[in-house]
Amino acid sequence: MSKKKILIHVGPPKTGTSVLQHWFNNNKDWLLSHSVYYPAHEVDSNNVSSGHKNLFLERKPDTTRTSFSTILFEKVLKEFKLSGCETLLLSSEFFFYQIPQFFSYNDEFDLKFIAYVRADIDLVESLYNQSVKRNGQVKPLPIRATLPSSYLDDLETFIKDYSADMFSLRAYGDDSVFSGQDIVTDFMCELDIDVLSRPPSNSAKINSSYSFEALEFKRWLNQFSLGEFESEIDFFLQAISSGYMSYSLIPSEAFEQYKAQSIAKIESLNQQAVINNCDKLLHYLNNKVRANYMHQELYPQHLNRIVQQLAGSNPTLLNRLTMALLPQICSERDSIHFQTITHWNNLVNDSRSKPKNRFIKALNWLNKRRSK
Repeated sequence: MSKKKILIHVGPPKTGTSVLQHWFNNNKDWLLSHSVYYPAHEVDSNNVSSGHKNLFLERKPDTTRTSFSTILFEKVLKEFKLSGCETLLLSSEFFFYQIPQFFSYNDEFDLKFIAYVRADIDLVESLYNQSVKRNGQVKPLPIRATLPSSYLDDLETFIKDYSADMFSLRAYGDDSVFSGQDIVTDFMCELDIDVLSRPPSNSAKINSSYSFEALEFKRWLNQFSLGEFESEIDFFLQAISSGYMSYSLIPSEAFEQYKAQSIAKIESLNQQAVINNCDKLLHYLNNKVRANYMHQELYPQHLNRIVQQLAGSNPTLLNRLTMALLPQICSERDSIHFQTITHWNNLVNDSRSKPKNRFIKALNWLNKRRSK
C-alpha cells in the first residue's frame, strides 16, 4: 500500500509565496476535489499571510522564534486522514528552517519539500525592500564585493545533509521562467493536476515591492515611533502604483559582479539537485539588464508626491501622522521634510474649513526650535 503524500512548500521568502497561498486558500474546495487537502488559514487586508505557520508552530516566550509542536501537527495529520485525500499541501516560509522536524514523519508519509530558487541578485534587493517595509530598516542597501549568504546556501546544506530526492526545486524569475507563464500554473506541476481545469489566478501582484519614492519615505519614517497606525502607512504605500516602480539600488560595477556570482551559485545548486526550468532561469539571468539606478535619498519632489497622494486618499491618516511626528522632529533635514507634510495637512484642513491654528503654532514652534 502506497504512502500518502505531504507536500511542504517552504518558500523561501520573496519567491511568490503570497500569490500561491492566496490562490490555494481561495480554491481549497477545488483542490479537495482533486484529493489535495489544503488547510484554511487567515490573510490580511493586503492578501498576505504566514500560511500554515500558526497551525503547529508555537512562538517561544520572550523571542520572535518559533518551535515545532508535534501535538498540533498530529492534529493536522488527523484532519488530513479524515479528509480522505491522498495529498496534504502545506505552505509557509517559516517551514524552511523546520525541515529537520518534518523528516521524523518520513517513514509514515511520502514527504516532498518544494522550494523556489530565486537568484541572489534579485533576492538581495527584494529582501532589502522587505526590511524597510516590515522590519524598521533605516540604513541604505549595503554594497559589498561579494553577495551575502542567502537561503540558497542553507538550501544547499539541507540537500547535502538529507537527500536531493526529498526536494523539488523550481526556478523563480520573470514569467518566462515559469511553466505556463505564471507561478500558480507552474506549481500545478507538483500536484499532477491538469492545469486547463484549474480556476484562474489573480494577475494582481501581492506583497510587491515599494516604489522608490515609497521606499525612501518609509525608510525615513522608520526612525520615528509611529505606534499602532504604522500598518496603515504600509497599506497606503503598498497600494501606490505610480512613480519609480522599476529601479535598482545597485551601482553598475557591483551589478555585474552580483550577476556573475548569482549565476555561479545557481549552477552549483543545480548540480546538487535538479532545478526545474534551470535553463530558463540561466537564460533570464544572462540577459538581465539593470533597471535605472537610484541613489538612496528622500528627494523633496518625491516626498511631496507621496504626501500629496496621502492627503488625497486618507487625510485622517495624514493628520495623525503629522501629530505623531511633531514632538519627534529634531534635525534640520527632518524639519524640512516635516514642513512638507504639515503643508499638505494644512491644505486638507483648509478644504474642510477646519481651524488650522494648532498647525500654524506647530510650525512656529518648530522654526523657533531650529533657530536655537
